[in-house]
Amino acid sequence: MEYNIIFAGVGGQGIITLGKLIGAALTRQNVNVLMAETHGLSQRGGSVIVHMRIGDVKSPLVPMGEADLLVGLELIEAVRNLGFLSDSGVKVVNDYIIRPSVPNVKIPSRSDLVDELHRTGGPTYLARFTELALELGNAIYTNVIVLGAITSLGIVPKLTYETVVDIVKGLRDSENNLMAFERGYKLLKEVGVE
Repeated sequence: MEYNIIFAGVGGQGIITLGKLIGAALTRQNVNVLMAETHGLSQRGGSVIVHMRIGDVKSPLVPMGEADLLVGLELIEAVRNLGFLSDSGVKVVNDYIIRPSVPNVKIPSRSDLVDELHRTGGPTYLARFTELALELGNAIYTNVIVLGAITSLGIVPKLTYETVVDIVKGLRDSENNLMAFERGYKLLKEVGVE
């Protein structure tokens, strides 16, 4: 078995934590997980990419074109990393744009970014995860809502609802994190594939 995931986002969104939560849940299931992160000025809103390889693998870096799943916590960063996705790879993407802090930088329109998402790989699950987190009181819950959505798809081998819930219960503010996880778990059934 081998399964590859790319997580992409902006520093401060909890992308590394999201990867660690999935890694912890899989490790608890006795699955081999290798993870590596690359980031540029992540504490200042720069790009963050986390590579995760699951199963019989020797290197933590996902080769270009071989990701089974692309998780984007920010729309621009998700599109920027589409090259990692396999032809049938699934995309779970937060419909949220963080403008670069550099003045006068031109960014693509939301519609252009969404069109690009649909040109590559397999199914796209695009949802306003950050808006849901804000409804729960804080954008910090975005990554746990996304964790719930990924778990609900059942596509990551050995990632079980029960194990992930157990991991989330160990987080600070576990009550709100569990609510966030459950909201994400139900979400993709409501929005479906785009």
